[in-house]
Amino acid sequence: MSFLLKFIDELAEEEDDELIEVLKNEYGHFLFLAMIFPRWKKPLASFGLVLFYLSTIVLHHAMLSYAVYLSLLEHNWEQVSFLTHLVILLSFAIFQPVNFNWVRRVVAHVHRTLAKDVGIYCSGRIYDDPVCIAFREKIRLEKKFYMTMSAFCLMMGGILWSGLYISKSFSDIEQSYSSSGLSLKLPLALYYPFPTDRGVLHYVILGSQLLVCLVIGFLYLICEVLLINLFLKIKYELQVIGYAIDSLVSRSINAVGVNENNQQKDILVIEDTKLQRSVEKCLKETIVHYQKILGLLLIARANLDAPLAIVMMLGLLVIGISLLNMLAALKANYIGMFLTFGMLVCAEIQAQLLVCLLGSSITEQADILREKLYSIEWYCFDMKNRRILLNFQACFTKSFVVTAGGIAEINMVTFSWILRAAYRFFNLMRSTS
Repeated sequence: MSFLLKFIDELAEEEDDELIEVLKNEYGHFLFLAMIFPRWKKPLASFGLVLFYLSTIVLHHAMLSYAVYLSLLEHNWEQVSFLTHLVILLSFAIFQPVNFNWVRRVVAHVHRTLAKDVGIYCSGRIYDDPVCIAFREKIRLEKKFYMTMSAFCLMMGGILWSGLYISKSFSDIEQSYSSSGLSLKLPLALYYPFPTDRGVLHYVILGSQLLVCLVIGFLYLICEVLLINLFLKIKYELQVIGYAIDSLVSRSINAVGVNENNQQKDILVIEDTKLQRSVEKCLKETIVHYQKILGLLLIARANLDAPLAIVMMLGLLVIGISLLNMLAALKANYIGMFLTFGMLVCAEIQAQLLVCLLGSSITEQADILREKLYSIEWYCFDMKNRRILLNFQACFTKSFVVTAGGIAEINMVTFSWILRAAYRFFNLMRSTS
């Protein structure tokens, strides 16, 4: 018990009014409610949420696992596939809060850093420049696009659950239970030790299944929002660094109060020692800005490596198995099951696409930044500034990529590979069967 209290005290150390205000501005209270960043300084509320999730997610995880076992005994492979997919979703929903609380300090550090001006420049606040404001507006539009994708995935899950219940309610099912006792009148065919096909208990159990589906959707949505927010903020900072490189000479000239239009820029920059020192200062400020963002990128990649690998592998298997079930449903003329697995495929492809688009955007922006750095007007610099620039360019010999498992790059090439691999798996299983 003392170990648990000590651990909670360590988690609560990261909480302060400034951080809580930052998280509220970004996510409202949803990050706390999802147990991604619970308020351990208010332990009663946090333990209440823990008990709630234990009584919904963990309980239904055990029930779904048992239902998979019973479906295997019945040789109902379509139901096994569907219930296994739900078990995977619940397992990942349990893993995410545990994982984020394990890296709680990292989450706090990243949000604290990105909440303030990461880049500090002597020429003034660069984020107020019209170009950076335009970048911010573009990032806001991208965020709306990605949020729409996440909402679409959640909507597909709602349609799937509703469709299952409606199809079972209006279908002519002669038996309310399978041979193993699984309830066939409910959206999720689970085993209950009491009758659930009619009366008040039917609606109570129906409400509990709806609740657990809503909790799963909520947890996944918050994780996607957190990922979207982190990646887009880092992308914005990379765009600002690119603008800082583009405007390096002009900002240096403005900082010393020299009119660029009255003299030749190359002669002016090379011969004017005062201006050269201004260029040196602006260049070092840009390097410091980039080093801060690179540190955040490395932290994000280290902590997202394993979860992204799990997402990619599970997505590949889910798509391939769902395609097999769609084919089996077509052969059996079971349109309801065909639509069910069709929506599962669409939702899983959308989730994979979202992750790959985010990873690809970071790599693309890093490549743009490298091109800007390589095309800078280095001939305007003296020997000292050229050495500084050369050392800076040496950091960009390779593109920065977000990886899954340290192997697969998160980009559109990987997304295409996932779809091809899932289709090959589908063809392999179809040929062996």
